[in-house]
Amino acid sequence: TSIIFTDSQGIEKTSMVIRDITERKKTEEDLLLRARMLDSASDGICLFNIEGNLVYVNDMYCRIHGYEKDELIGMNIRQMDADSSPDWMDWLRDELNTTGTAVFESAHRRKDGSVLRLEVHSTDIEINGQRYNISVERDITERKQAEQKLRESEEKYRTLFETMAQGVVYQDVDGKITAANKAAERILGLTVEQMTGRTSGDERWHAIHQDGTPFPGEDHPAMIALRTGAPVMNTLMGVFHPLENRYHWIVVNAIPLVQPEDKKPYQVYTTFMDITERYLAEEEIERKNREFLYFSSQVPGMLYQFRRSPDGSYSMPFANDAIQDIFGCEPDDVKESFEPIIRVVSPDDVQYLVASIEKSARELSPWEFEFTVRQPEQSTKTVWGRSIPELQADGSIQWFGFATDISERKKTEESLRASELFRLSLLENAPNPINVINPDTSIRYVNPALEKITGYSADELIGCKAPYPYWGNDNIEQRLKRLNHTMKYGTTSAENQFTRKNGEKFWVRITNLPVEKNGEMDYLLASWIDVTESRAAVDALRESEEKYRSLVQQALTGVYIQQKGNFVFVNPEFEKLTGYSEQELLGMPARKVIHPDDYQLVREKAIAMLKGQRSEGYEFRIVSADGTVRWAMETVASITYAGKQASLGSIMDITERKQNEETLRLSDTTLRSINEAVMAVNNEDKVIFWNQASEELFGVQRQDAVGRHLFDLIQVVEEYPGQHEEREKRLRGQGRNREEQLYRTPKGDIWVDAHAQAIEDNHAQYGWVVLASDITERRRMETALRESEDKFSEIFYANPNPMAIIARDGGRITDVNKAFETVTGYNREDCQEKTFTDLGFWLSNDDREQFIRAVMEKSVPSQFETQIRVKSGSIRDMSMSIDTIAIAGQPHDVITIHDITESKQMQEQLMVTDRLASVGELAAGIAHELNNPLTGVVGFSDLLMSRTDLPKDALDDIALINKEAIRASQVARHLLTFARKHPDE
Repeated sequence: TSIIFTDSQGIEKTSMVIRDITERKKTEEDLLLRARMLDSASDGICLFNIEGNLVYVNDMYCRIHGYEKDELIGMNIRQMDADSSPDWMDWLRDELNTTGTAVFESAHRRKDGSVLRLEVHSTDIEINGQRYNISVERDITERKQAEQKLRESEEKYRTLFETMAQGVVYQDVDGKITAANKAAERILGLTVEQMTGRTSGDERWHAIHQDGTPFPGEDHPAMIALRTGAPVMNTLMGVFHPLENRYHWIVVNAIPLVQPEDKKPYQVYTTFMDITERYLAEEEIERKNREFLYFSSQVPGMLYQFRRSPDGSYSMPFANDAIQDIFGCEPDDVKESFEPIIRVVSPDDVQYLVASIEKSARELSPWEFEFTVRQPEQSTKTVWGRSIPELQADGSIQWFGFATDISERKKTEESLRASELFRLSLLENAPNPINVINPDTSIRYVNPALEKITGYSADELIGCKAPYPYWGNDNIEQRLKRLNHTMKYGTTSAENQFTRKNGEKFWVRITNLPVEKNGEMDYLLASWIDVTESRAAVDALRESEEKYRSLVQQALTGVYIQQKGNFVFVNPEFEKLTGYSEQELLGMPARKVIHPDDYQLVREKAIAMLKGQRSEGYEFRIVSADGTVRWAMETVASITYAGKQASLGSIMDITERKQNEETLRLSDTTLRSINEAVMAVNNEDKVIFWNQASEELFGVQRQDAVGRHLFDLIQVVEEYPGQHEEREKRLRGQGRNREEQLYRTPKGDIWVDAHAQAIEDNHAQYGWVVLASDITERRRMETALRESEDKFSEIFYANPNPMAIIARDGGRITDVNKAFETVTGYNREDCQEKTFTDLGFWLSNDDREQFIRAVMEKSVPSQFETQIRVKSGSIRDMSMSIDTIAIAGQPHDVITIHDITESKQMQEQLMVTDRLASVGELAAGIAHELNNPLTGVVGFSDLLMSRTDLPKDALDDIALINKEAIRASQVARHLLTFARKHPDE
């Protein structure tokens, strides 16, 4: 402290008193560190009195509740209670009186009305003779939501396991069955008790292959999956059903279950579906199809099925081998597209051929047409065909018919000549610079205007590839990207700065136009406009605007001038501090903004400062316009203003500082009283704080911990290699880390929920504070629940049959498995909260209504067949089974889908076979009708040829008639062979 005075001789001197405040500063810094630790804590911390009124909250408490500190201080904690009973405070008081601490879960309502789930660690402390409660609150909202979802998921998949239509059995590492669902009992004809303990190799299954040979137990998918650790899918086998005394055919899938730390499976689950009826039907269809293919190979021509899809495309689902001789392609070549046949039809005939097909489709009239077919290196042939159209339910049209070669092939070749249209004559005289760029970025052409603006001649530019000479060395990569983008996506227009040959810069606006030929870019036409002068004008205007822009300077403290006790000047910061406007303050007595209890103190200290008797500022309370009381620190000085004596005041808002001082006094007591483990380390990871709860949790006393490296006391166990490095990187990069960790301590291994946060102030870091709670028991329970959920969910997601779960209320899809995505093309994200109608499944409202009616009335038959449209737009035939389950108490339906498109196609093929067999019967009738007159022709011509009294030219004519009649008879015999009416003679 210094005092200036004048001695008796008139000499001015200074007297100084110096006090050692080192210990006080150390104490203040230590208290400040405690306060920083509290505000840096990643859990909410609060202190309330015996009435429940909050007297202290840290930053995290404010953040998770959505309030400002000044809104919370003084608030009763019951106001935030969301779902506890009214007497919960009495329960807490009784618990604290009994045990001294309390750990419980609670729910608070945030400022925005949302509910916050909390885990609370509470204890009582005494400060200045008064009793307070300190609570550490950890936000567990996400954890509770995750736990609820996990429980609901486990319940959903367990219910699904019990009710799904597919058979499911679990087998242990030795292959013994340990569990099975009801569908498995129904399909296999055995109860769970009868199956339990059996292995896949048990002879009582009587398993067989398709050919009837025994199916060895070691080849069973479950046993292979246990040996290899890999899934085995879609294995067909027959098993004997003891209740029905017959074989059932099933498709089996085996999925091994492997623990993350192990390589060998500890369990396998097997799903299977009974396809007996479908298998037998497919066998019958296959048998008939083989017969038909043999018969059709005997026909002297081409039998076919022709299809016009609703989108107008053509295909030939079936053709016999005669297509090779007539059109030079294989039957498989035309199953999806008619293009291979169109390619060999004479161009002169294609449009007429297509027109004749379209006419037959429009009128559903018989189609008959002759056209020429030309194949390379073969003679031209004339083909005649005839068929009958039928309109199908999906809007497509199918023809069943016959085509044959009725003439020798004609040899011809046609060639197309392409002519390139490229005219540069107009470009030469264009006033604007123009260049032409090839697809490989080489310059094909530049006009004289471009030579002039760049300074480069055409000889220097033509042939150059990007980057071009006039680009200079600036933004090469960006220019290349823009050029490639233009060539790929089309016309662009942009301004560019280029460099002349002499080094001068200039600006041009370039319009690029890609010119295509035969569907591909032939060249890029670039037209330039010189915008150098306009760009210079804009730049000059911008520089002028920036040059004359000014920044308004404002004082950071409130400043006022008063004369005769009234304000005559105030700055904006003073308006902000007092809450009054400038118009309200001018002329107002200064006394009006001073708290009445502090007025006399302010008056005395202001007079002392004006007289030079005081140099330090003084603190007092002000009352703002809205009645809010705030703390301020003020200094005053005497000045002359407008020719009159006045006082100049400088005032600073210190409300927050005053509140912080109060918080600092509470910090140390609060930290030491928290009943959750709190530990702090400095930037070298040496312990600087260790509370009593840390001693109890880790088994290390405070005196043994402080000053030592944290990881000399406890070890954080890695769950996988490199986790320490990841955690360190996250902690250093984000300044915080919240995770569940396994600690190895003197008391043994424990799981803790650890929240680490950097201790920071004014962008300076002082270390880390960690709050930890013991969650060993909770982890054990969660692990058991998650293993159960994983076990049952795997059945759903890995099931090879498409499955979907829909909510009964609204029919919205809540989940689908991987097979559903494979078959329909829709993944889980596509389906979430959508209905089958939203996805466009149904081909008609009738299909949709039938499905909804079947679900709601539970009247769906065992095989509910319908058609759906998948994501690609194709139509698939499906068989659906529906089971009802309850998820979280709400009814849901499990839809299991079986793709029977191929089976339906085989059935349709059987119908085609029947229709084409009818063609054979018609051919047989024709053959019989031909044989009758041909027998007479051959017989009588033989008689006439044996006569000797006829002229030679007549005998030659009779011999030709006899030869052609025999040839016609052979054709008739081929037709009879096809119809299986007569053996070939």
